[in-house]
This record gives sequence, C-alpha cells and structure tokens, in this order.
Amino acid sequence: MKKAVFLLLGLALALANGCVYDQPVAGPGLPLDNAFLGKWRSLGNKPEELLALKFSGKEYIVEYPQGEDGMLFRAYPVEVGKLKLVQLQLLGSAKGPVKDADRKFHLCSCAVVGDRLELRMVSQAVVDGKKLKTAEAIRAAVIANEDNPGLFESPEVFAKLPEPR
Repeated sequence: MKKAVFLLLGLALALANGCVYDQPVAGPGLPLDNAFLGKWRSLGNKPEELLALKFSGKEYIVEYPQGEDGMLFRAYPVEVGKLKLVQLQLLGSAKGPVKDADRKFHLCSCAVVGDRLELRMVSQAVVDGKKLKTAEAIRAAVIANEDNPGLFESPEVFAKLPEPR
C-alpha cells in the first residue's frame, strides 16, 4: 500500500487536545502533498467532515468541521528537526474572522494511507505552548522530543469521501 506522509495543523476535534502556540515554528515554504486534498469524514464517535483545499503551492485552506460550526484554518507543511509536520493557524468561522490576537498556531503530524487520513496533534504535556513563547523555544522542545512516543496525542482518523460527479 502506498503511504504518503505529510503534516497538517489544527482540526477542531483534534485541536481540543493539542497545544496552542502564539508563534509559528516556521513560515510556508515546503510543497504541498495533494493526497490530503478533498473531503474526509471522521471515524470517531461524532462523524464530522473535514475539507482541505489547495490555496497555493505551499498552503492549504482547511474547514473543520464542515458546516455551521466549522472553523477555517490556514495550513502548511513545515520541517522541525527530522519531523515533517503541518502548522495550522486559525482564521475564523462561519461567523467571521477571528481577531488578530486569536490567530493562534497548532502543530500536528498527518499521514495518508490509502483512503485513510491520520492526524496527531503535538501534545500540550510535552511541548507546552503556555510556557514556550518563541518559535526557537517551540522548535527546540519538539526536536528534543522527536523520538518521544508521547510527543503526539492519540490519532484522529478520517476516511476519504468520494469526489462529487
């Protein structure tokens, strides 16, 4: 089975458990993995849909969950040490944009295998965004823990939905 690995940041259900950062660890610069694009449905207790669209050659726009309660994120791949992650930034919701001060960042890993997407948020317990206030400090904490099995929260798994005809 072909495995495409890339990272993505911030999806509401997974974000609830992940760490929030005031600073990005890096800016956009890496190419996108098109395997992530499209519509996905959560396989968890509350089936919600995620939509990932290409914004540019280096950024995605992600809506999660889709619908009235959906949040919009800017997302892009980043490298931190030997890890390829996705950084997410909250942009707003159906109610409108968030204030600039609330445009926080999140980090996660993302893997696509076949028709499954697995997202794992960086753990607040391991890389504490409340204590780490600079991009350099966040990067250093992730790198120091890149082999730590507790670096990521439990995965949120999604199934790819067929494209409309």
